[in-house]
Amino acid sequence: MNSLRTRVVVVASLVLAVFLGVTGVTLESAFRDTGLELVRERLQAQVYALLAAADPAPEGGLELGAVAEPRFSLPESGLYAQVRDGQGHTVWRSASLLGRDLRTATPALPGDPLFSATHTSWGEDLFTLSYRVRWELGASDERLFDLQVGESRRSFDERLTRFRHDLWLRLAALAAGLLLTQALVLTLGLGPVRRLARELSLIESGERQTLSEDQPQELRRVAANMNHLIRFERQALERHRNALADLAHALKTPLAVLRGAAEDAPTSNSPLRETVLDSVARMDESLSYRLRRASAAGESTVGAAVELRALAERLMKTFLKVYADKGLSISIDAEDGLAVRADSGDLTEILGNLMDNGCKWAQSRVELHMHGDGRGRGVVFAVHDDGPGIPAHQREHILKRGVRADERTSGQGLGLSLVRELVVEHYGGSISVEDAPLGGALVKVRLDVAVR
Repeated sequence: MNSLRTRVVVVASLVLAVFLGVTGVTLESAFRDTGLELVRERLQAQVYALLAAADPAPEGGLELGAVAEPRFSLPESGLYAQVRDGQGHTVWRSASLLGRDLRTATPALPGDPLFSATHTSWGEDLFTLSYRVRWELGASDERLFDLQVGESRRSFDERLTRFRHDLWLRLAALAAGLLLTQALVLTLGLGPVRRLARELSLIESGERQTLSEDQPQELRRVAANMNHLIRFERQALERHRNALADLAHALKTPLAVLRGAAEDAPTSNSPLRETVLDSVARMDESLSYRLRRASAAGESTVGAAVELRALAERLMKTFLKVYADKGLSISIDAEDGLAVRADSGDLTEILGNLMDNGCKWAQSRVELHMHGDGRGRGVVFAVHDDGPGIPAHQREHILKRGVRADERTSGQGLGLSLVRELVVEHYGGSISVEDAPLGGALVKVRLDVAVR
């Protein structure tokens, strides 16, 4: 989750889901407990009504007269009652039972009601309440009776199901509303962050110089610090380039004097003359390398994107002229519109050295392939040639500064070394040497740069 908006939405959604889930379960549990308490109180009231209608029977039992609740008289009405004596014999049952036996647990002590859920022998689920009383039938005659009342739980379950359905439907609607509100809040709240990102993109493309100072309080210091860094980088780059220009100008004349003096030396001093000329050439090439390397290190990668095909085609025309005597065929395979955000001088240095190395060793053919890494975070250059190739044991060695694959060739062995340092140190990429499909060497470079 690399998006700040996505992180906030996911975390807030999880918190909301947990909160509403706990709320729903709590409300459902509270509704159920309240409903059960109401059922218990209603059954308790029915027990009291039965006690009010009960009278002692001549044979020692109880007789119940007219009961106020009419459902006791309706068969299978869903409300049932039964009275048992202390030995468990039924002394009275309501007409709604149709002669069936209502079996429920009995309380241990008189005056202590026992509320429970019961599944009857005829397959009906009931809420039941049993109440034990001690009845004085005479001066010395006390007997225990259990009054048992049952009510079908079908109505309770239906109400609970309707409540559960309505509850979760409303909570779902509430969650959707809260998520939409959250999305709106995020859109408005992250607006300054998106504007800051757009301004950075404009700076990266060279269309803007600094970030706007008109930022919210939380981003104002960030914008100010970034502007300071951008200005510092540009000032340091300008100072660096000026110092390099001064250095190049200061050394140019002494080197030219040395070269002229050596060339004008008498032929009798030929060994010294050749030594001086060779040393001056080495100094000149080494100085050029140092200046290019320092310049590359000081370059800013903030700027317009560089079109790679156009750059490669300019280099191809140059090398076709330089190596015209070899009659080389140079081809370029690049994705249409492939461009990267990197310093054009660095790219010219990298591609130029790779193509120069391929042309130097090729017999007749050089191929340059360029493509993105598929993720927009890097680009790959691959130069193939049909030359003699590079033995496996030399491939790491030739990437070191001052090393040449063939000591008989001209140059100081700085080309691939400069490429390696630019690629690895400045762009965090990689370079490798492999066998080319054409039969020669394949030098592959990957740069970690933004691909457009």
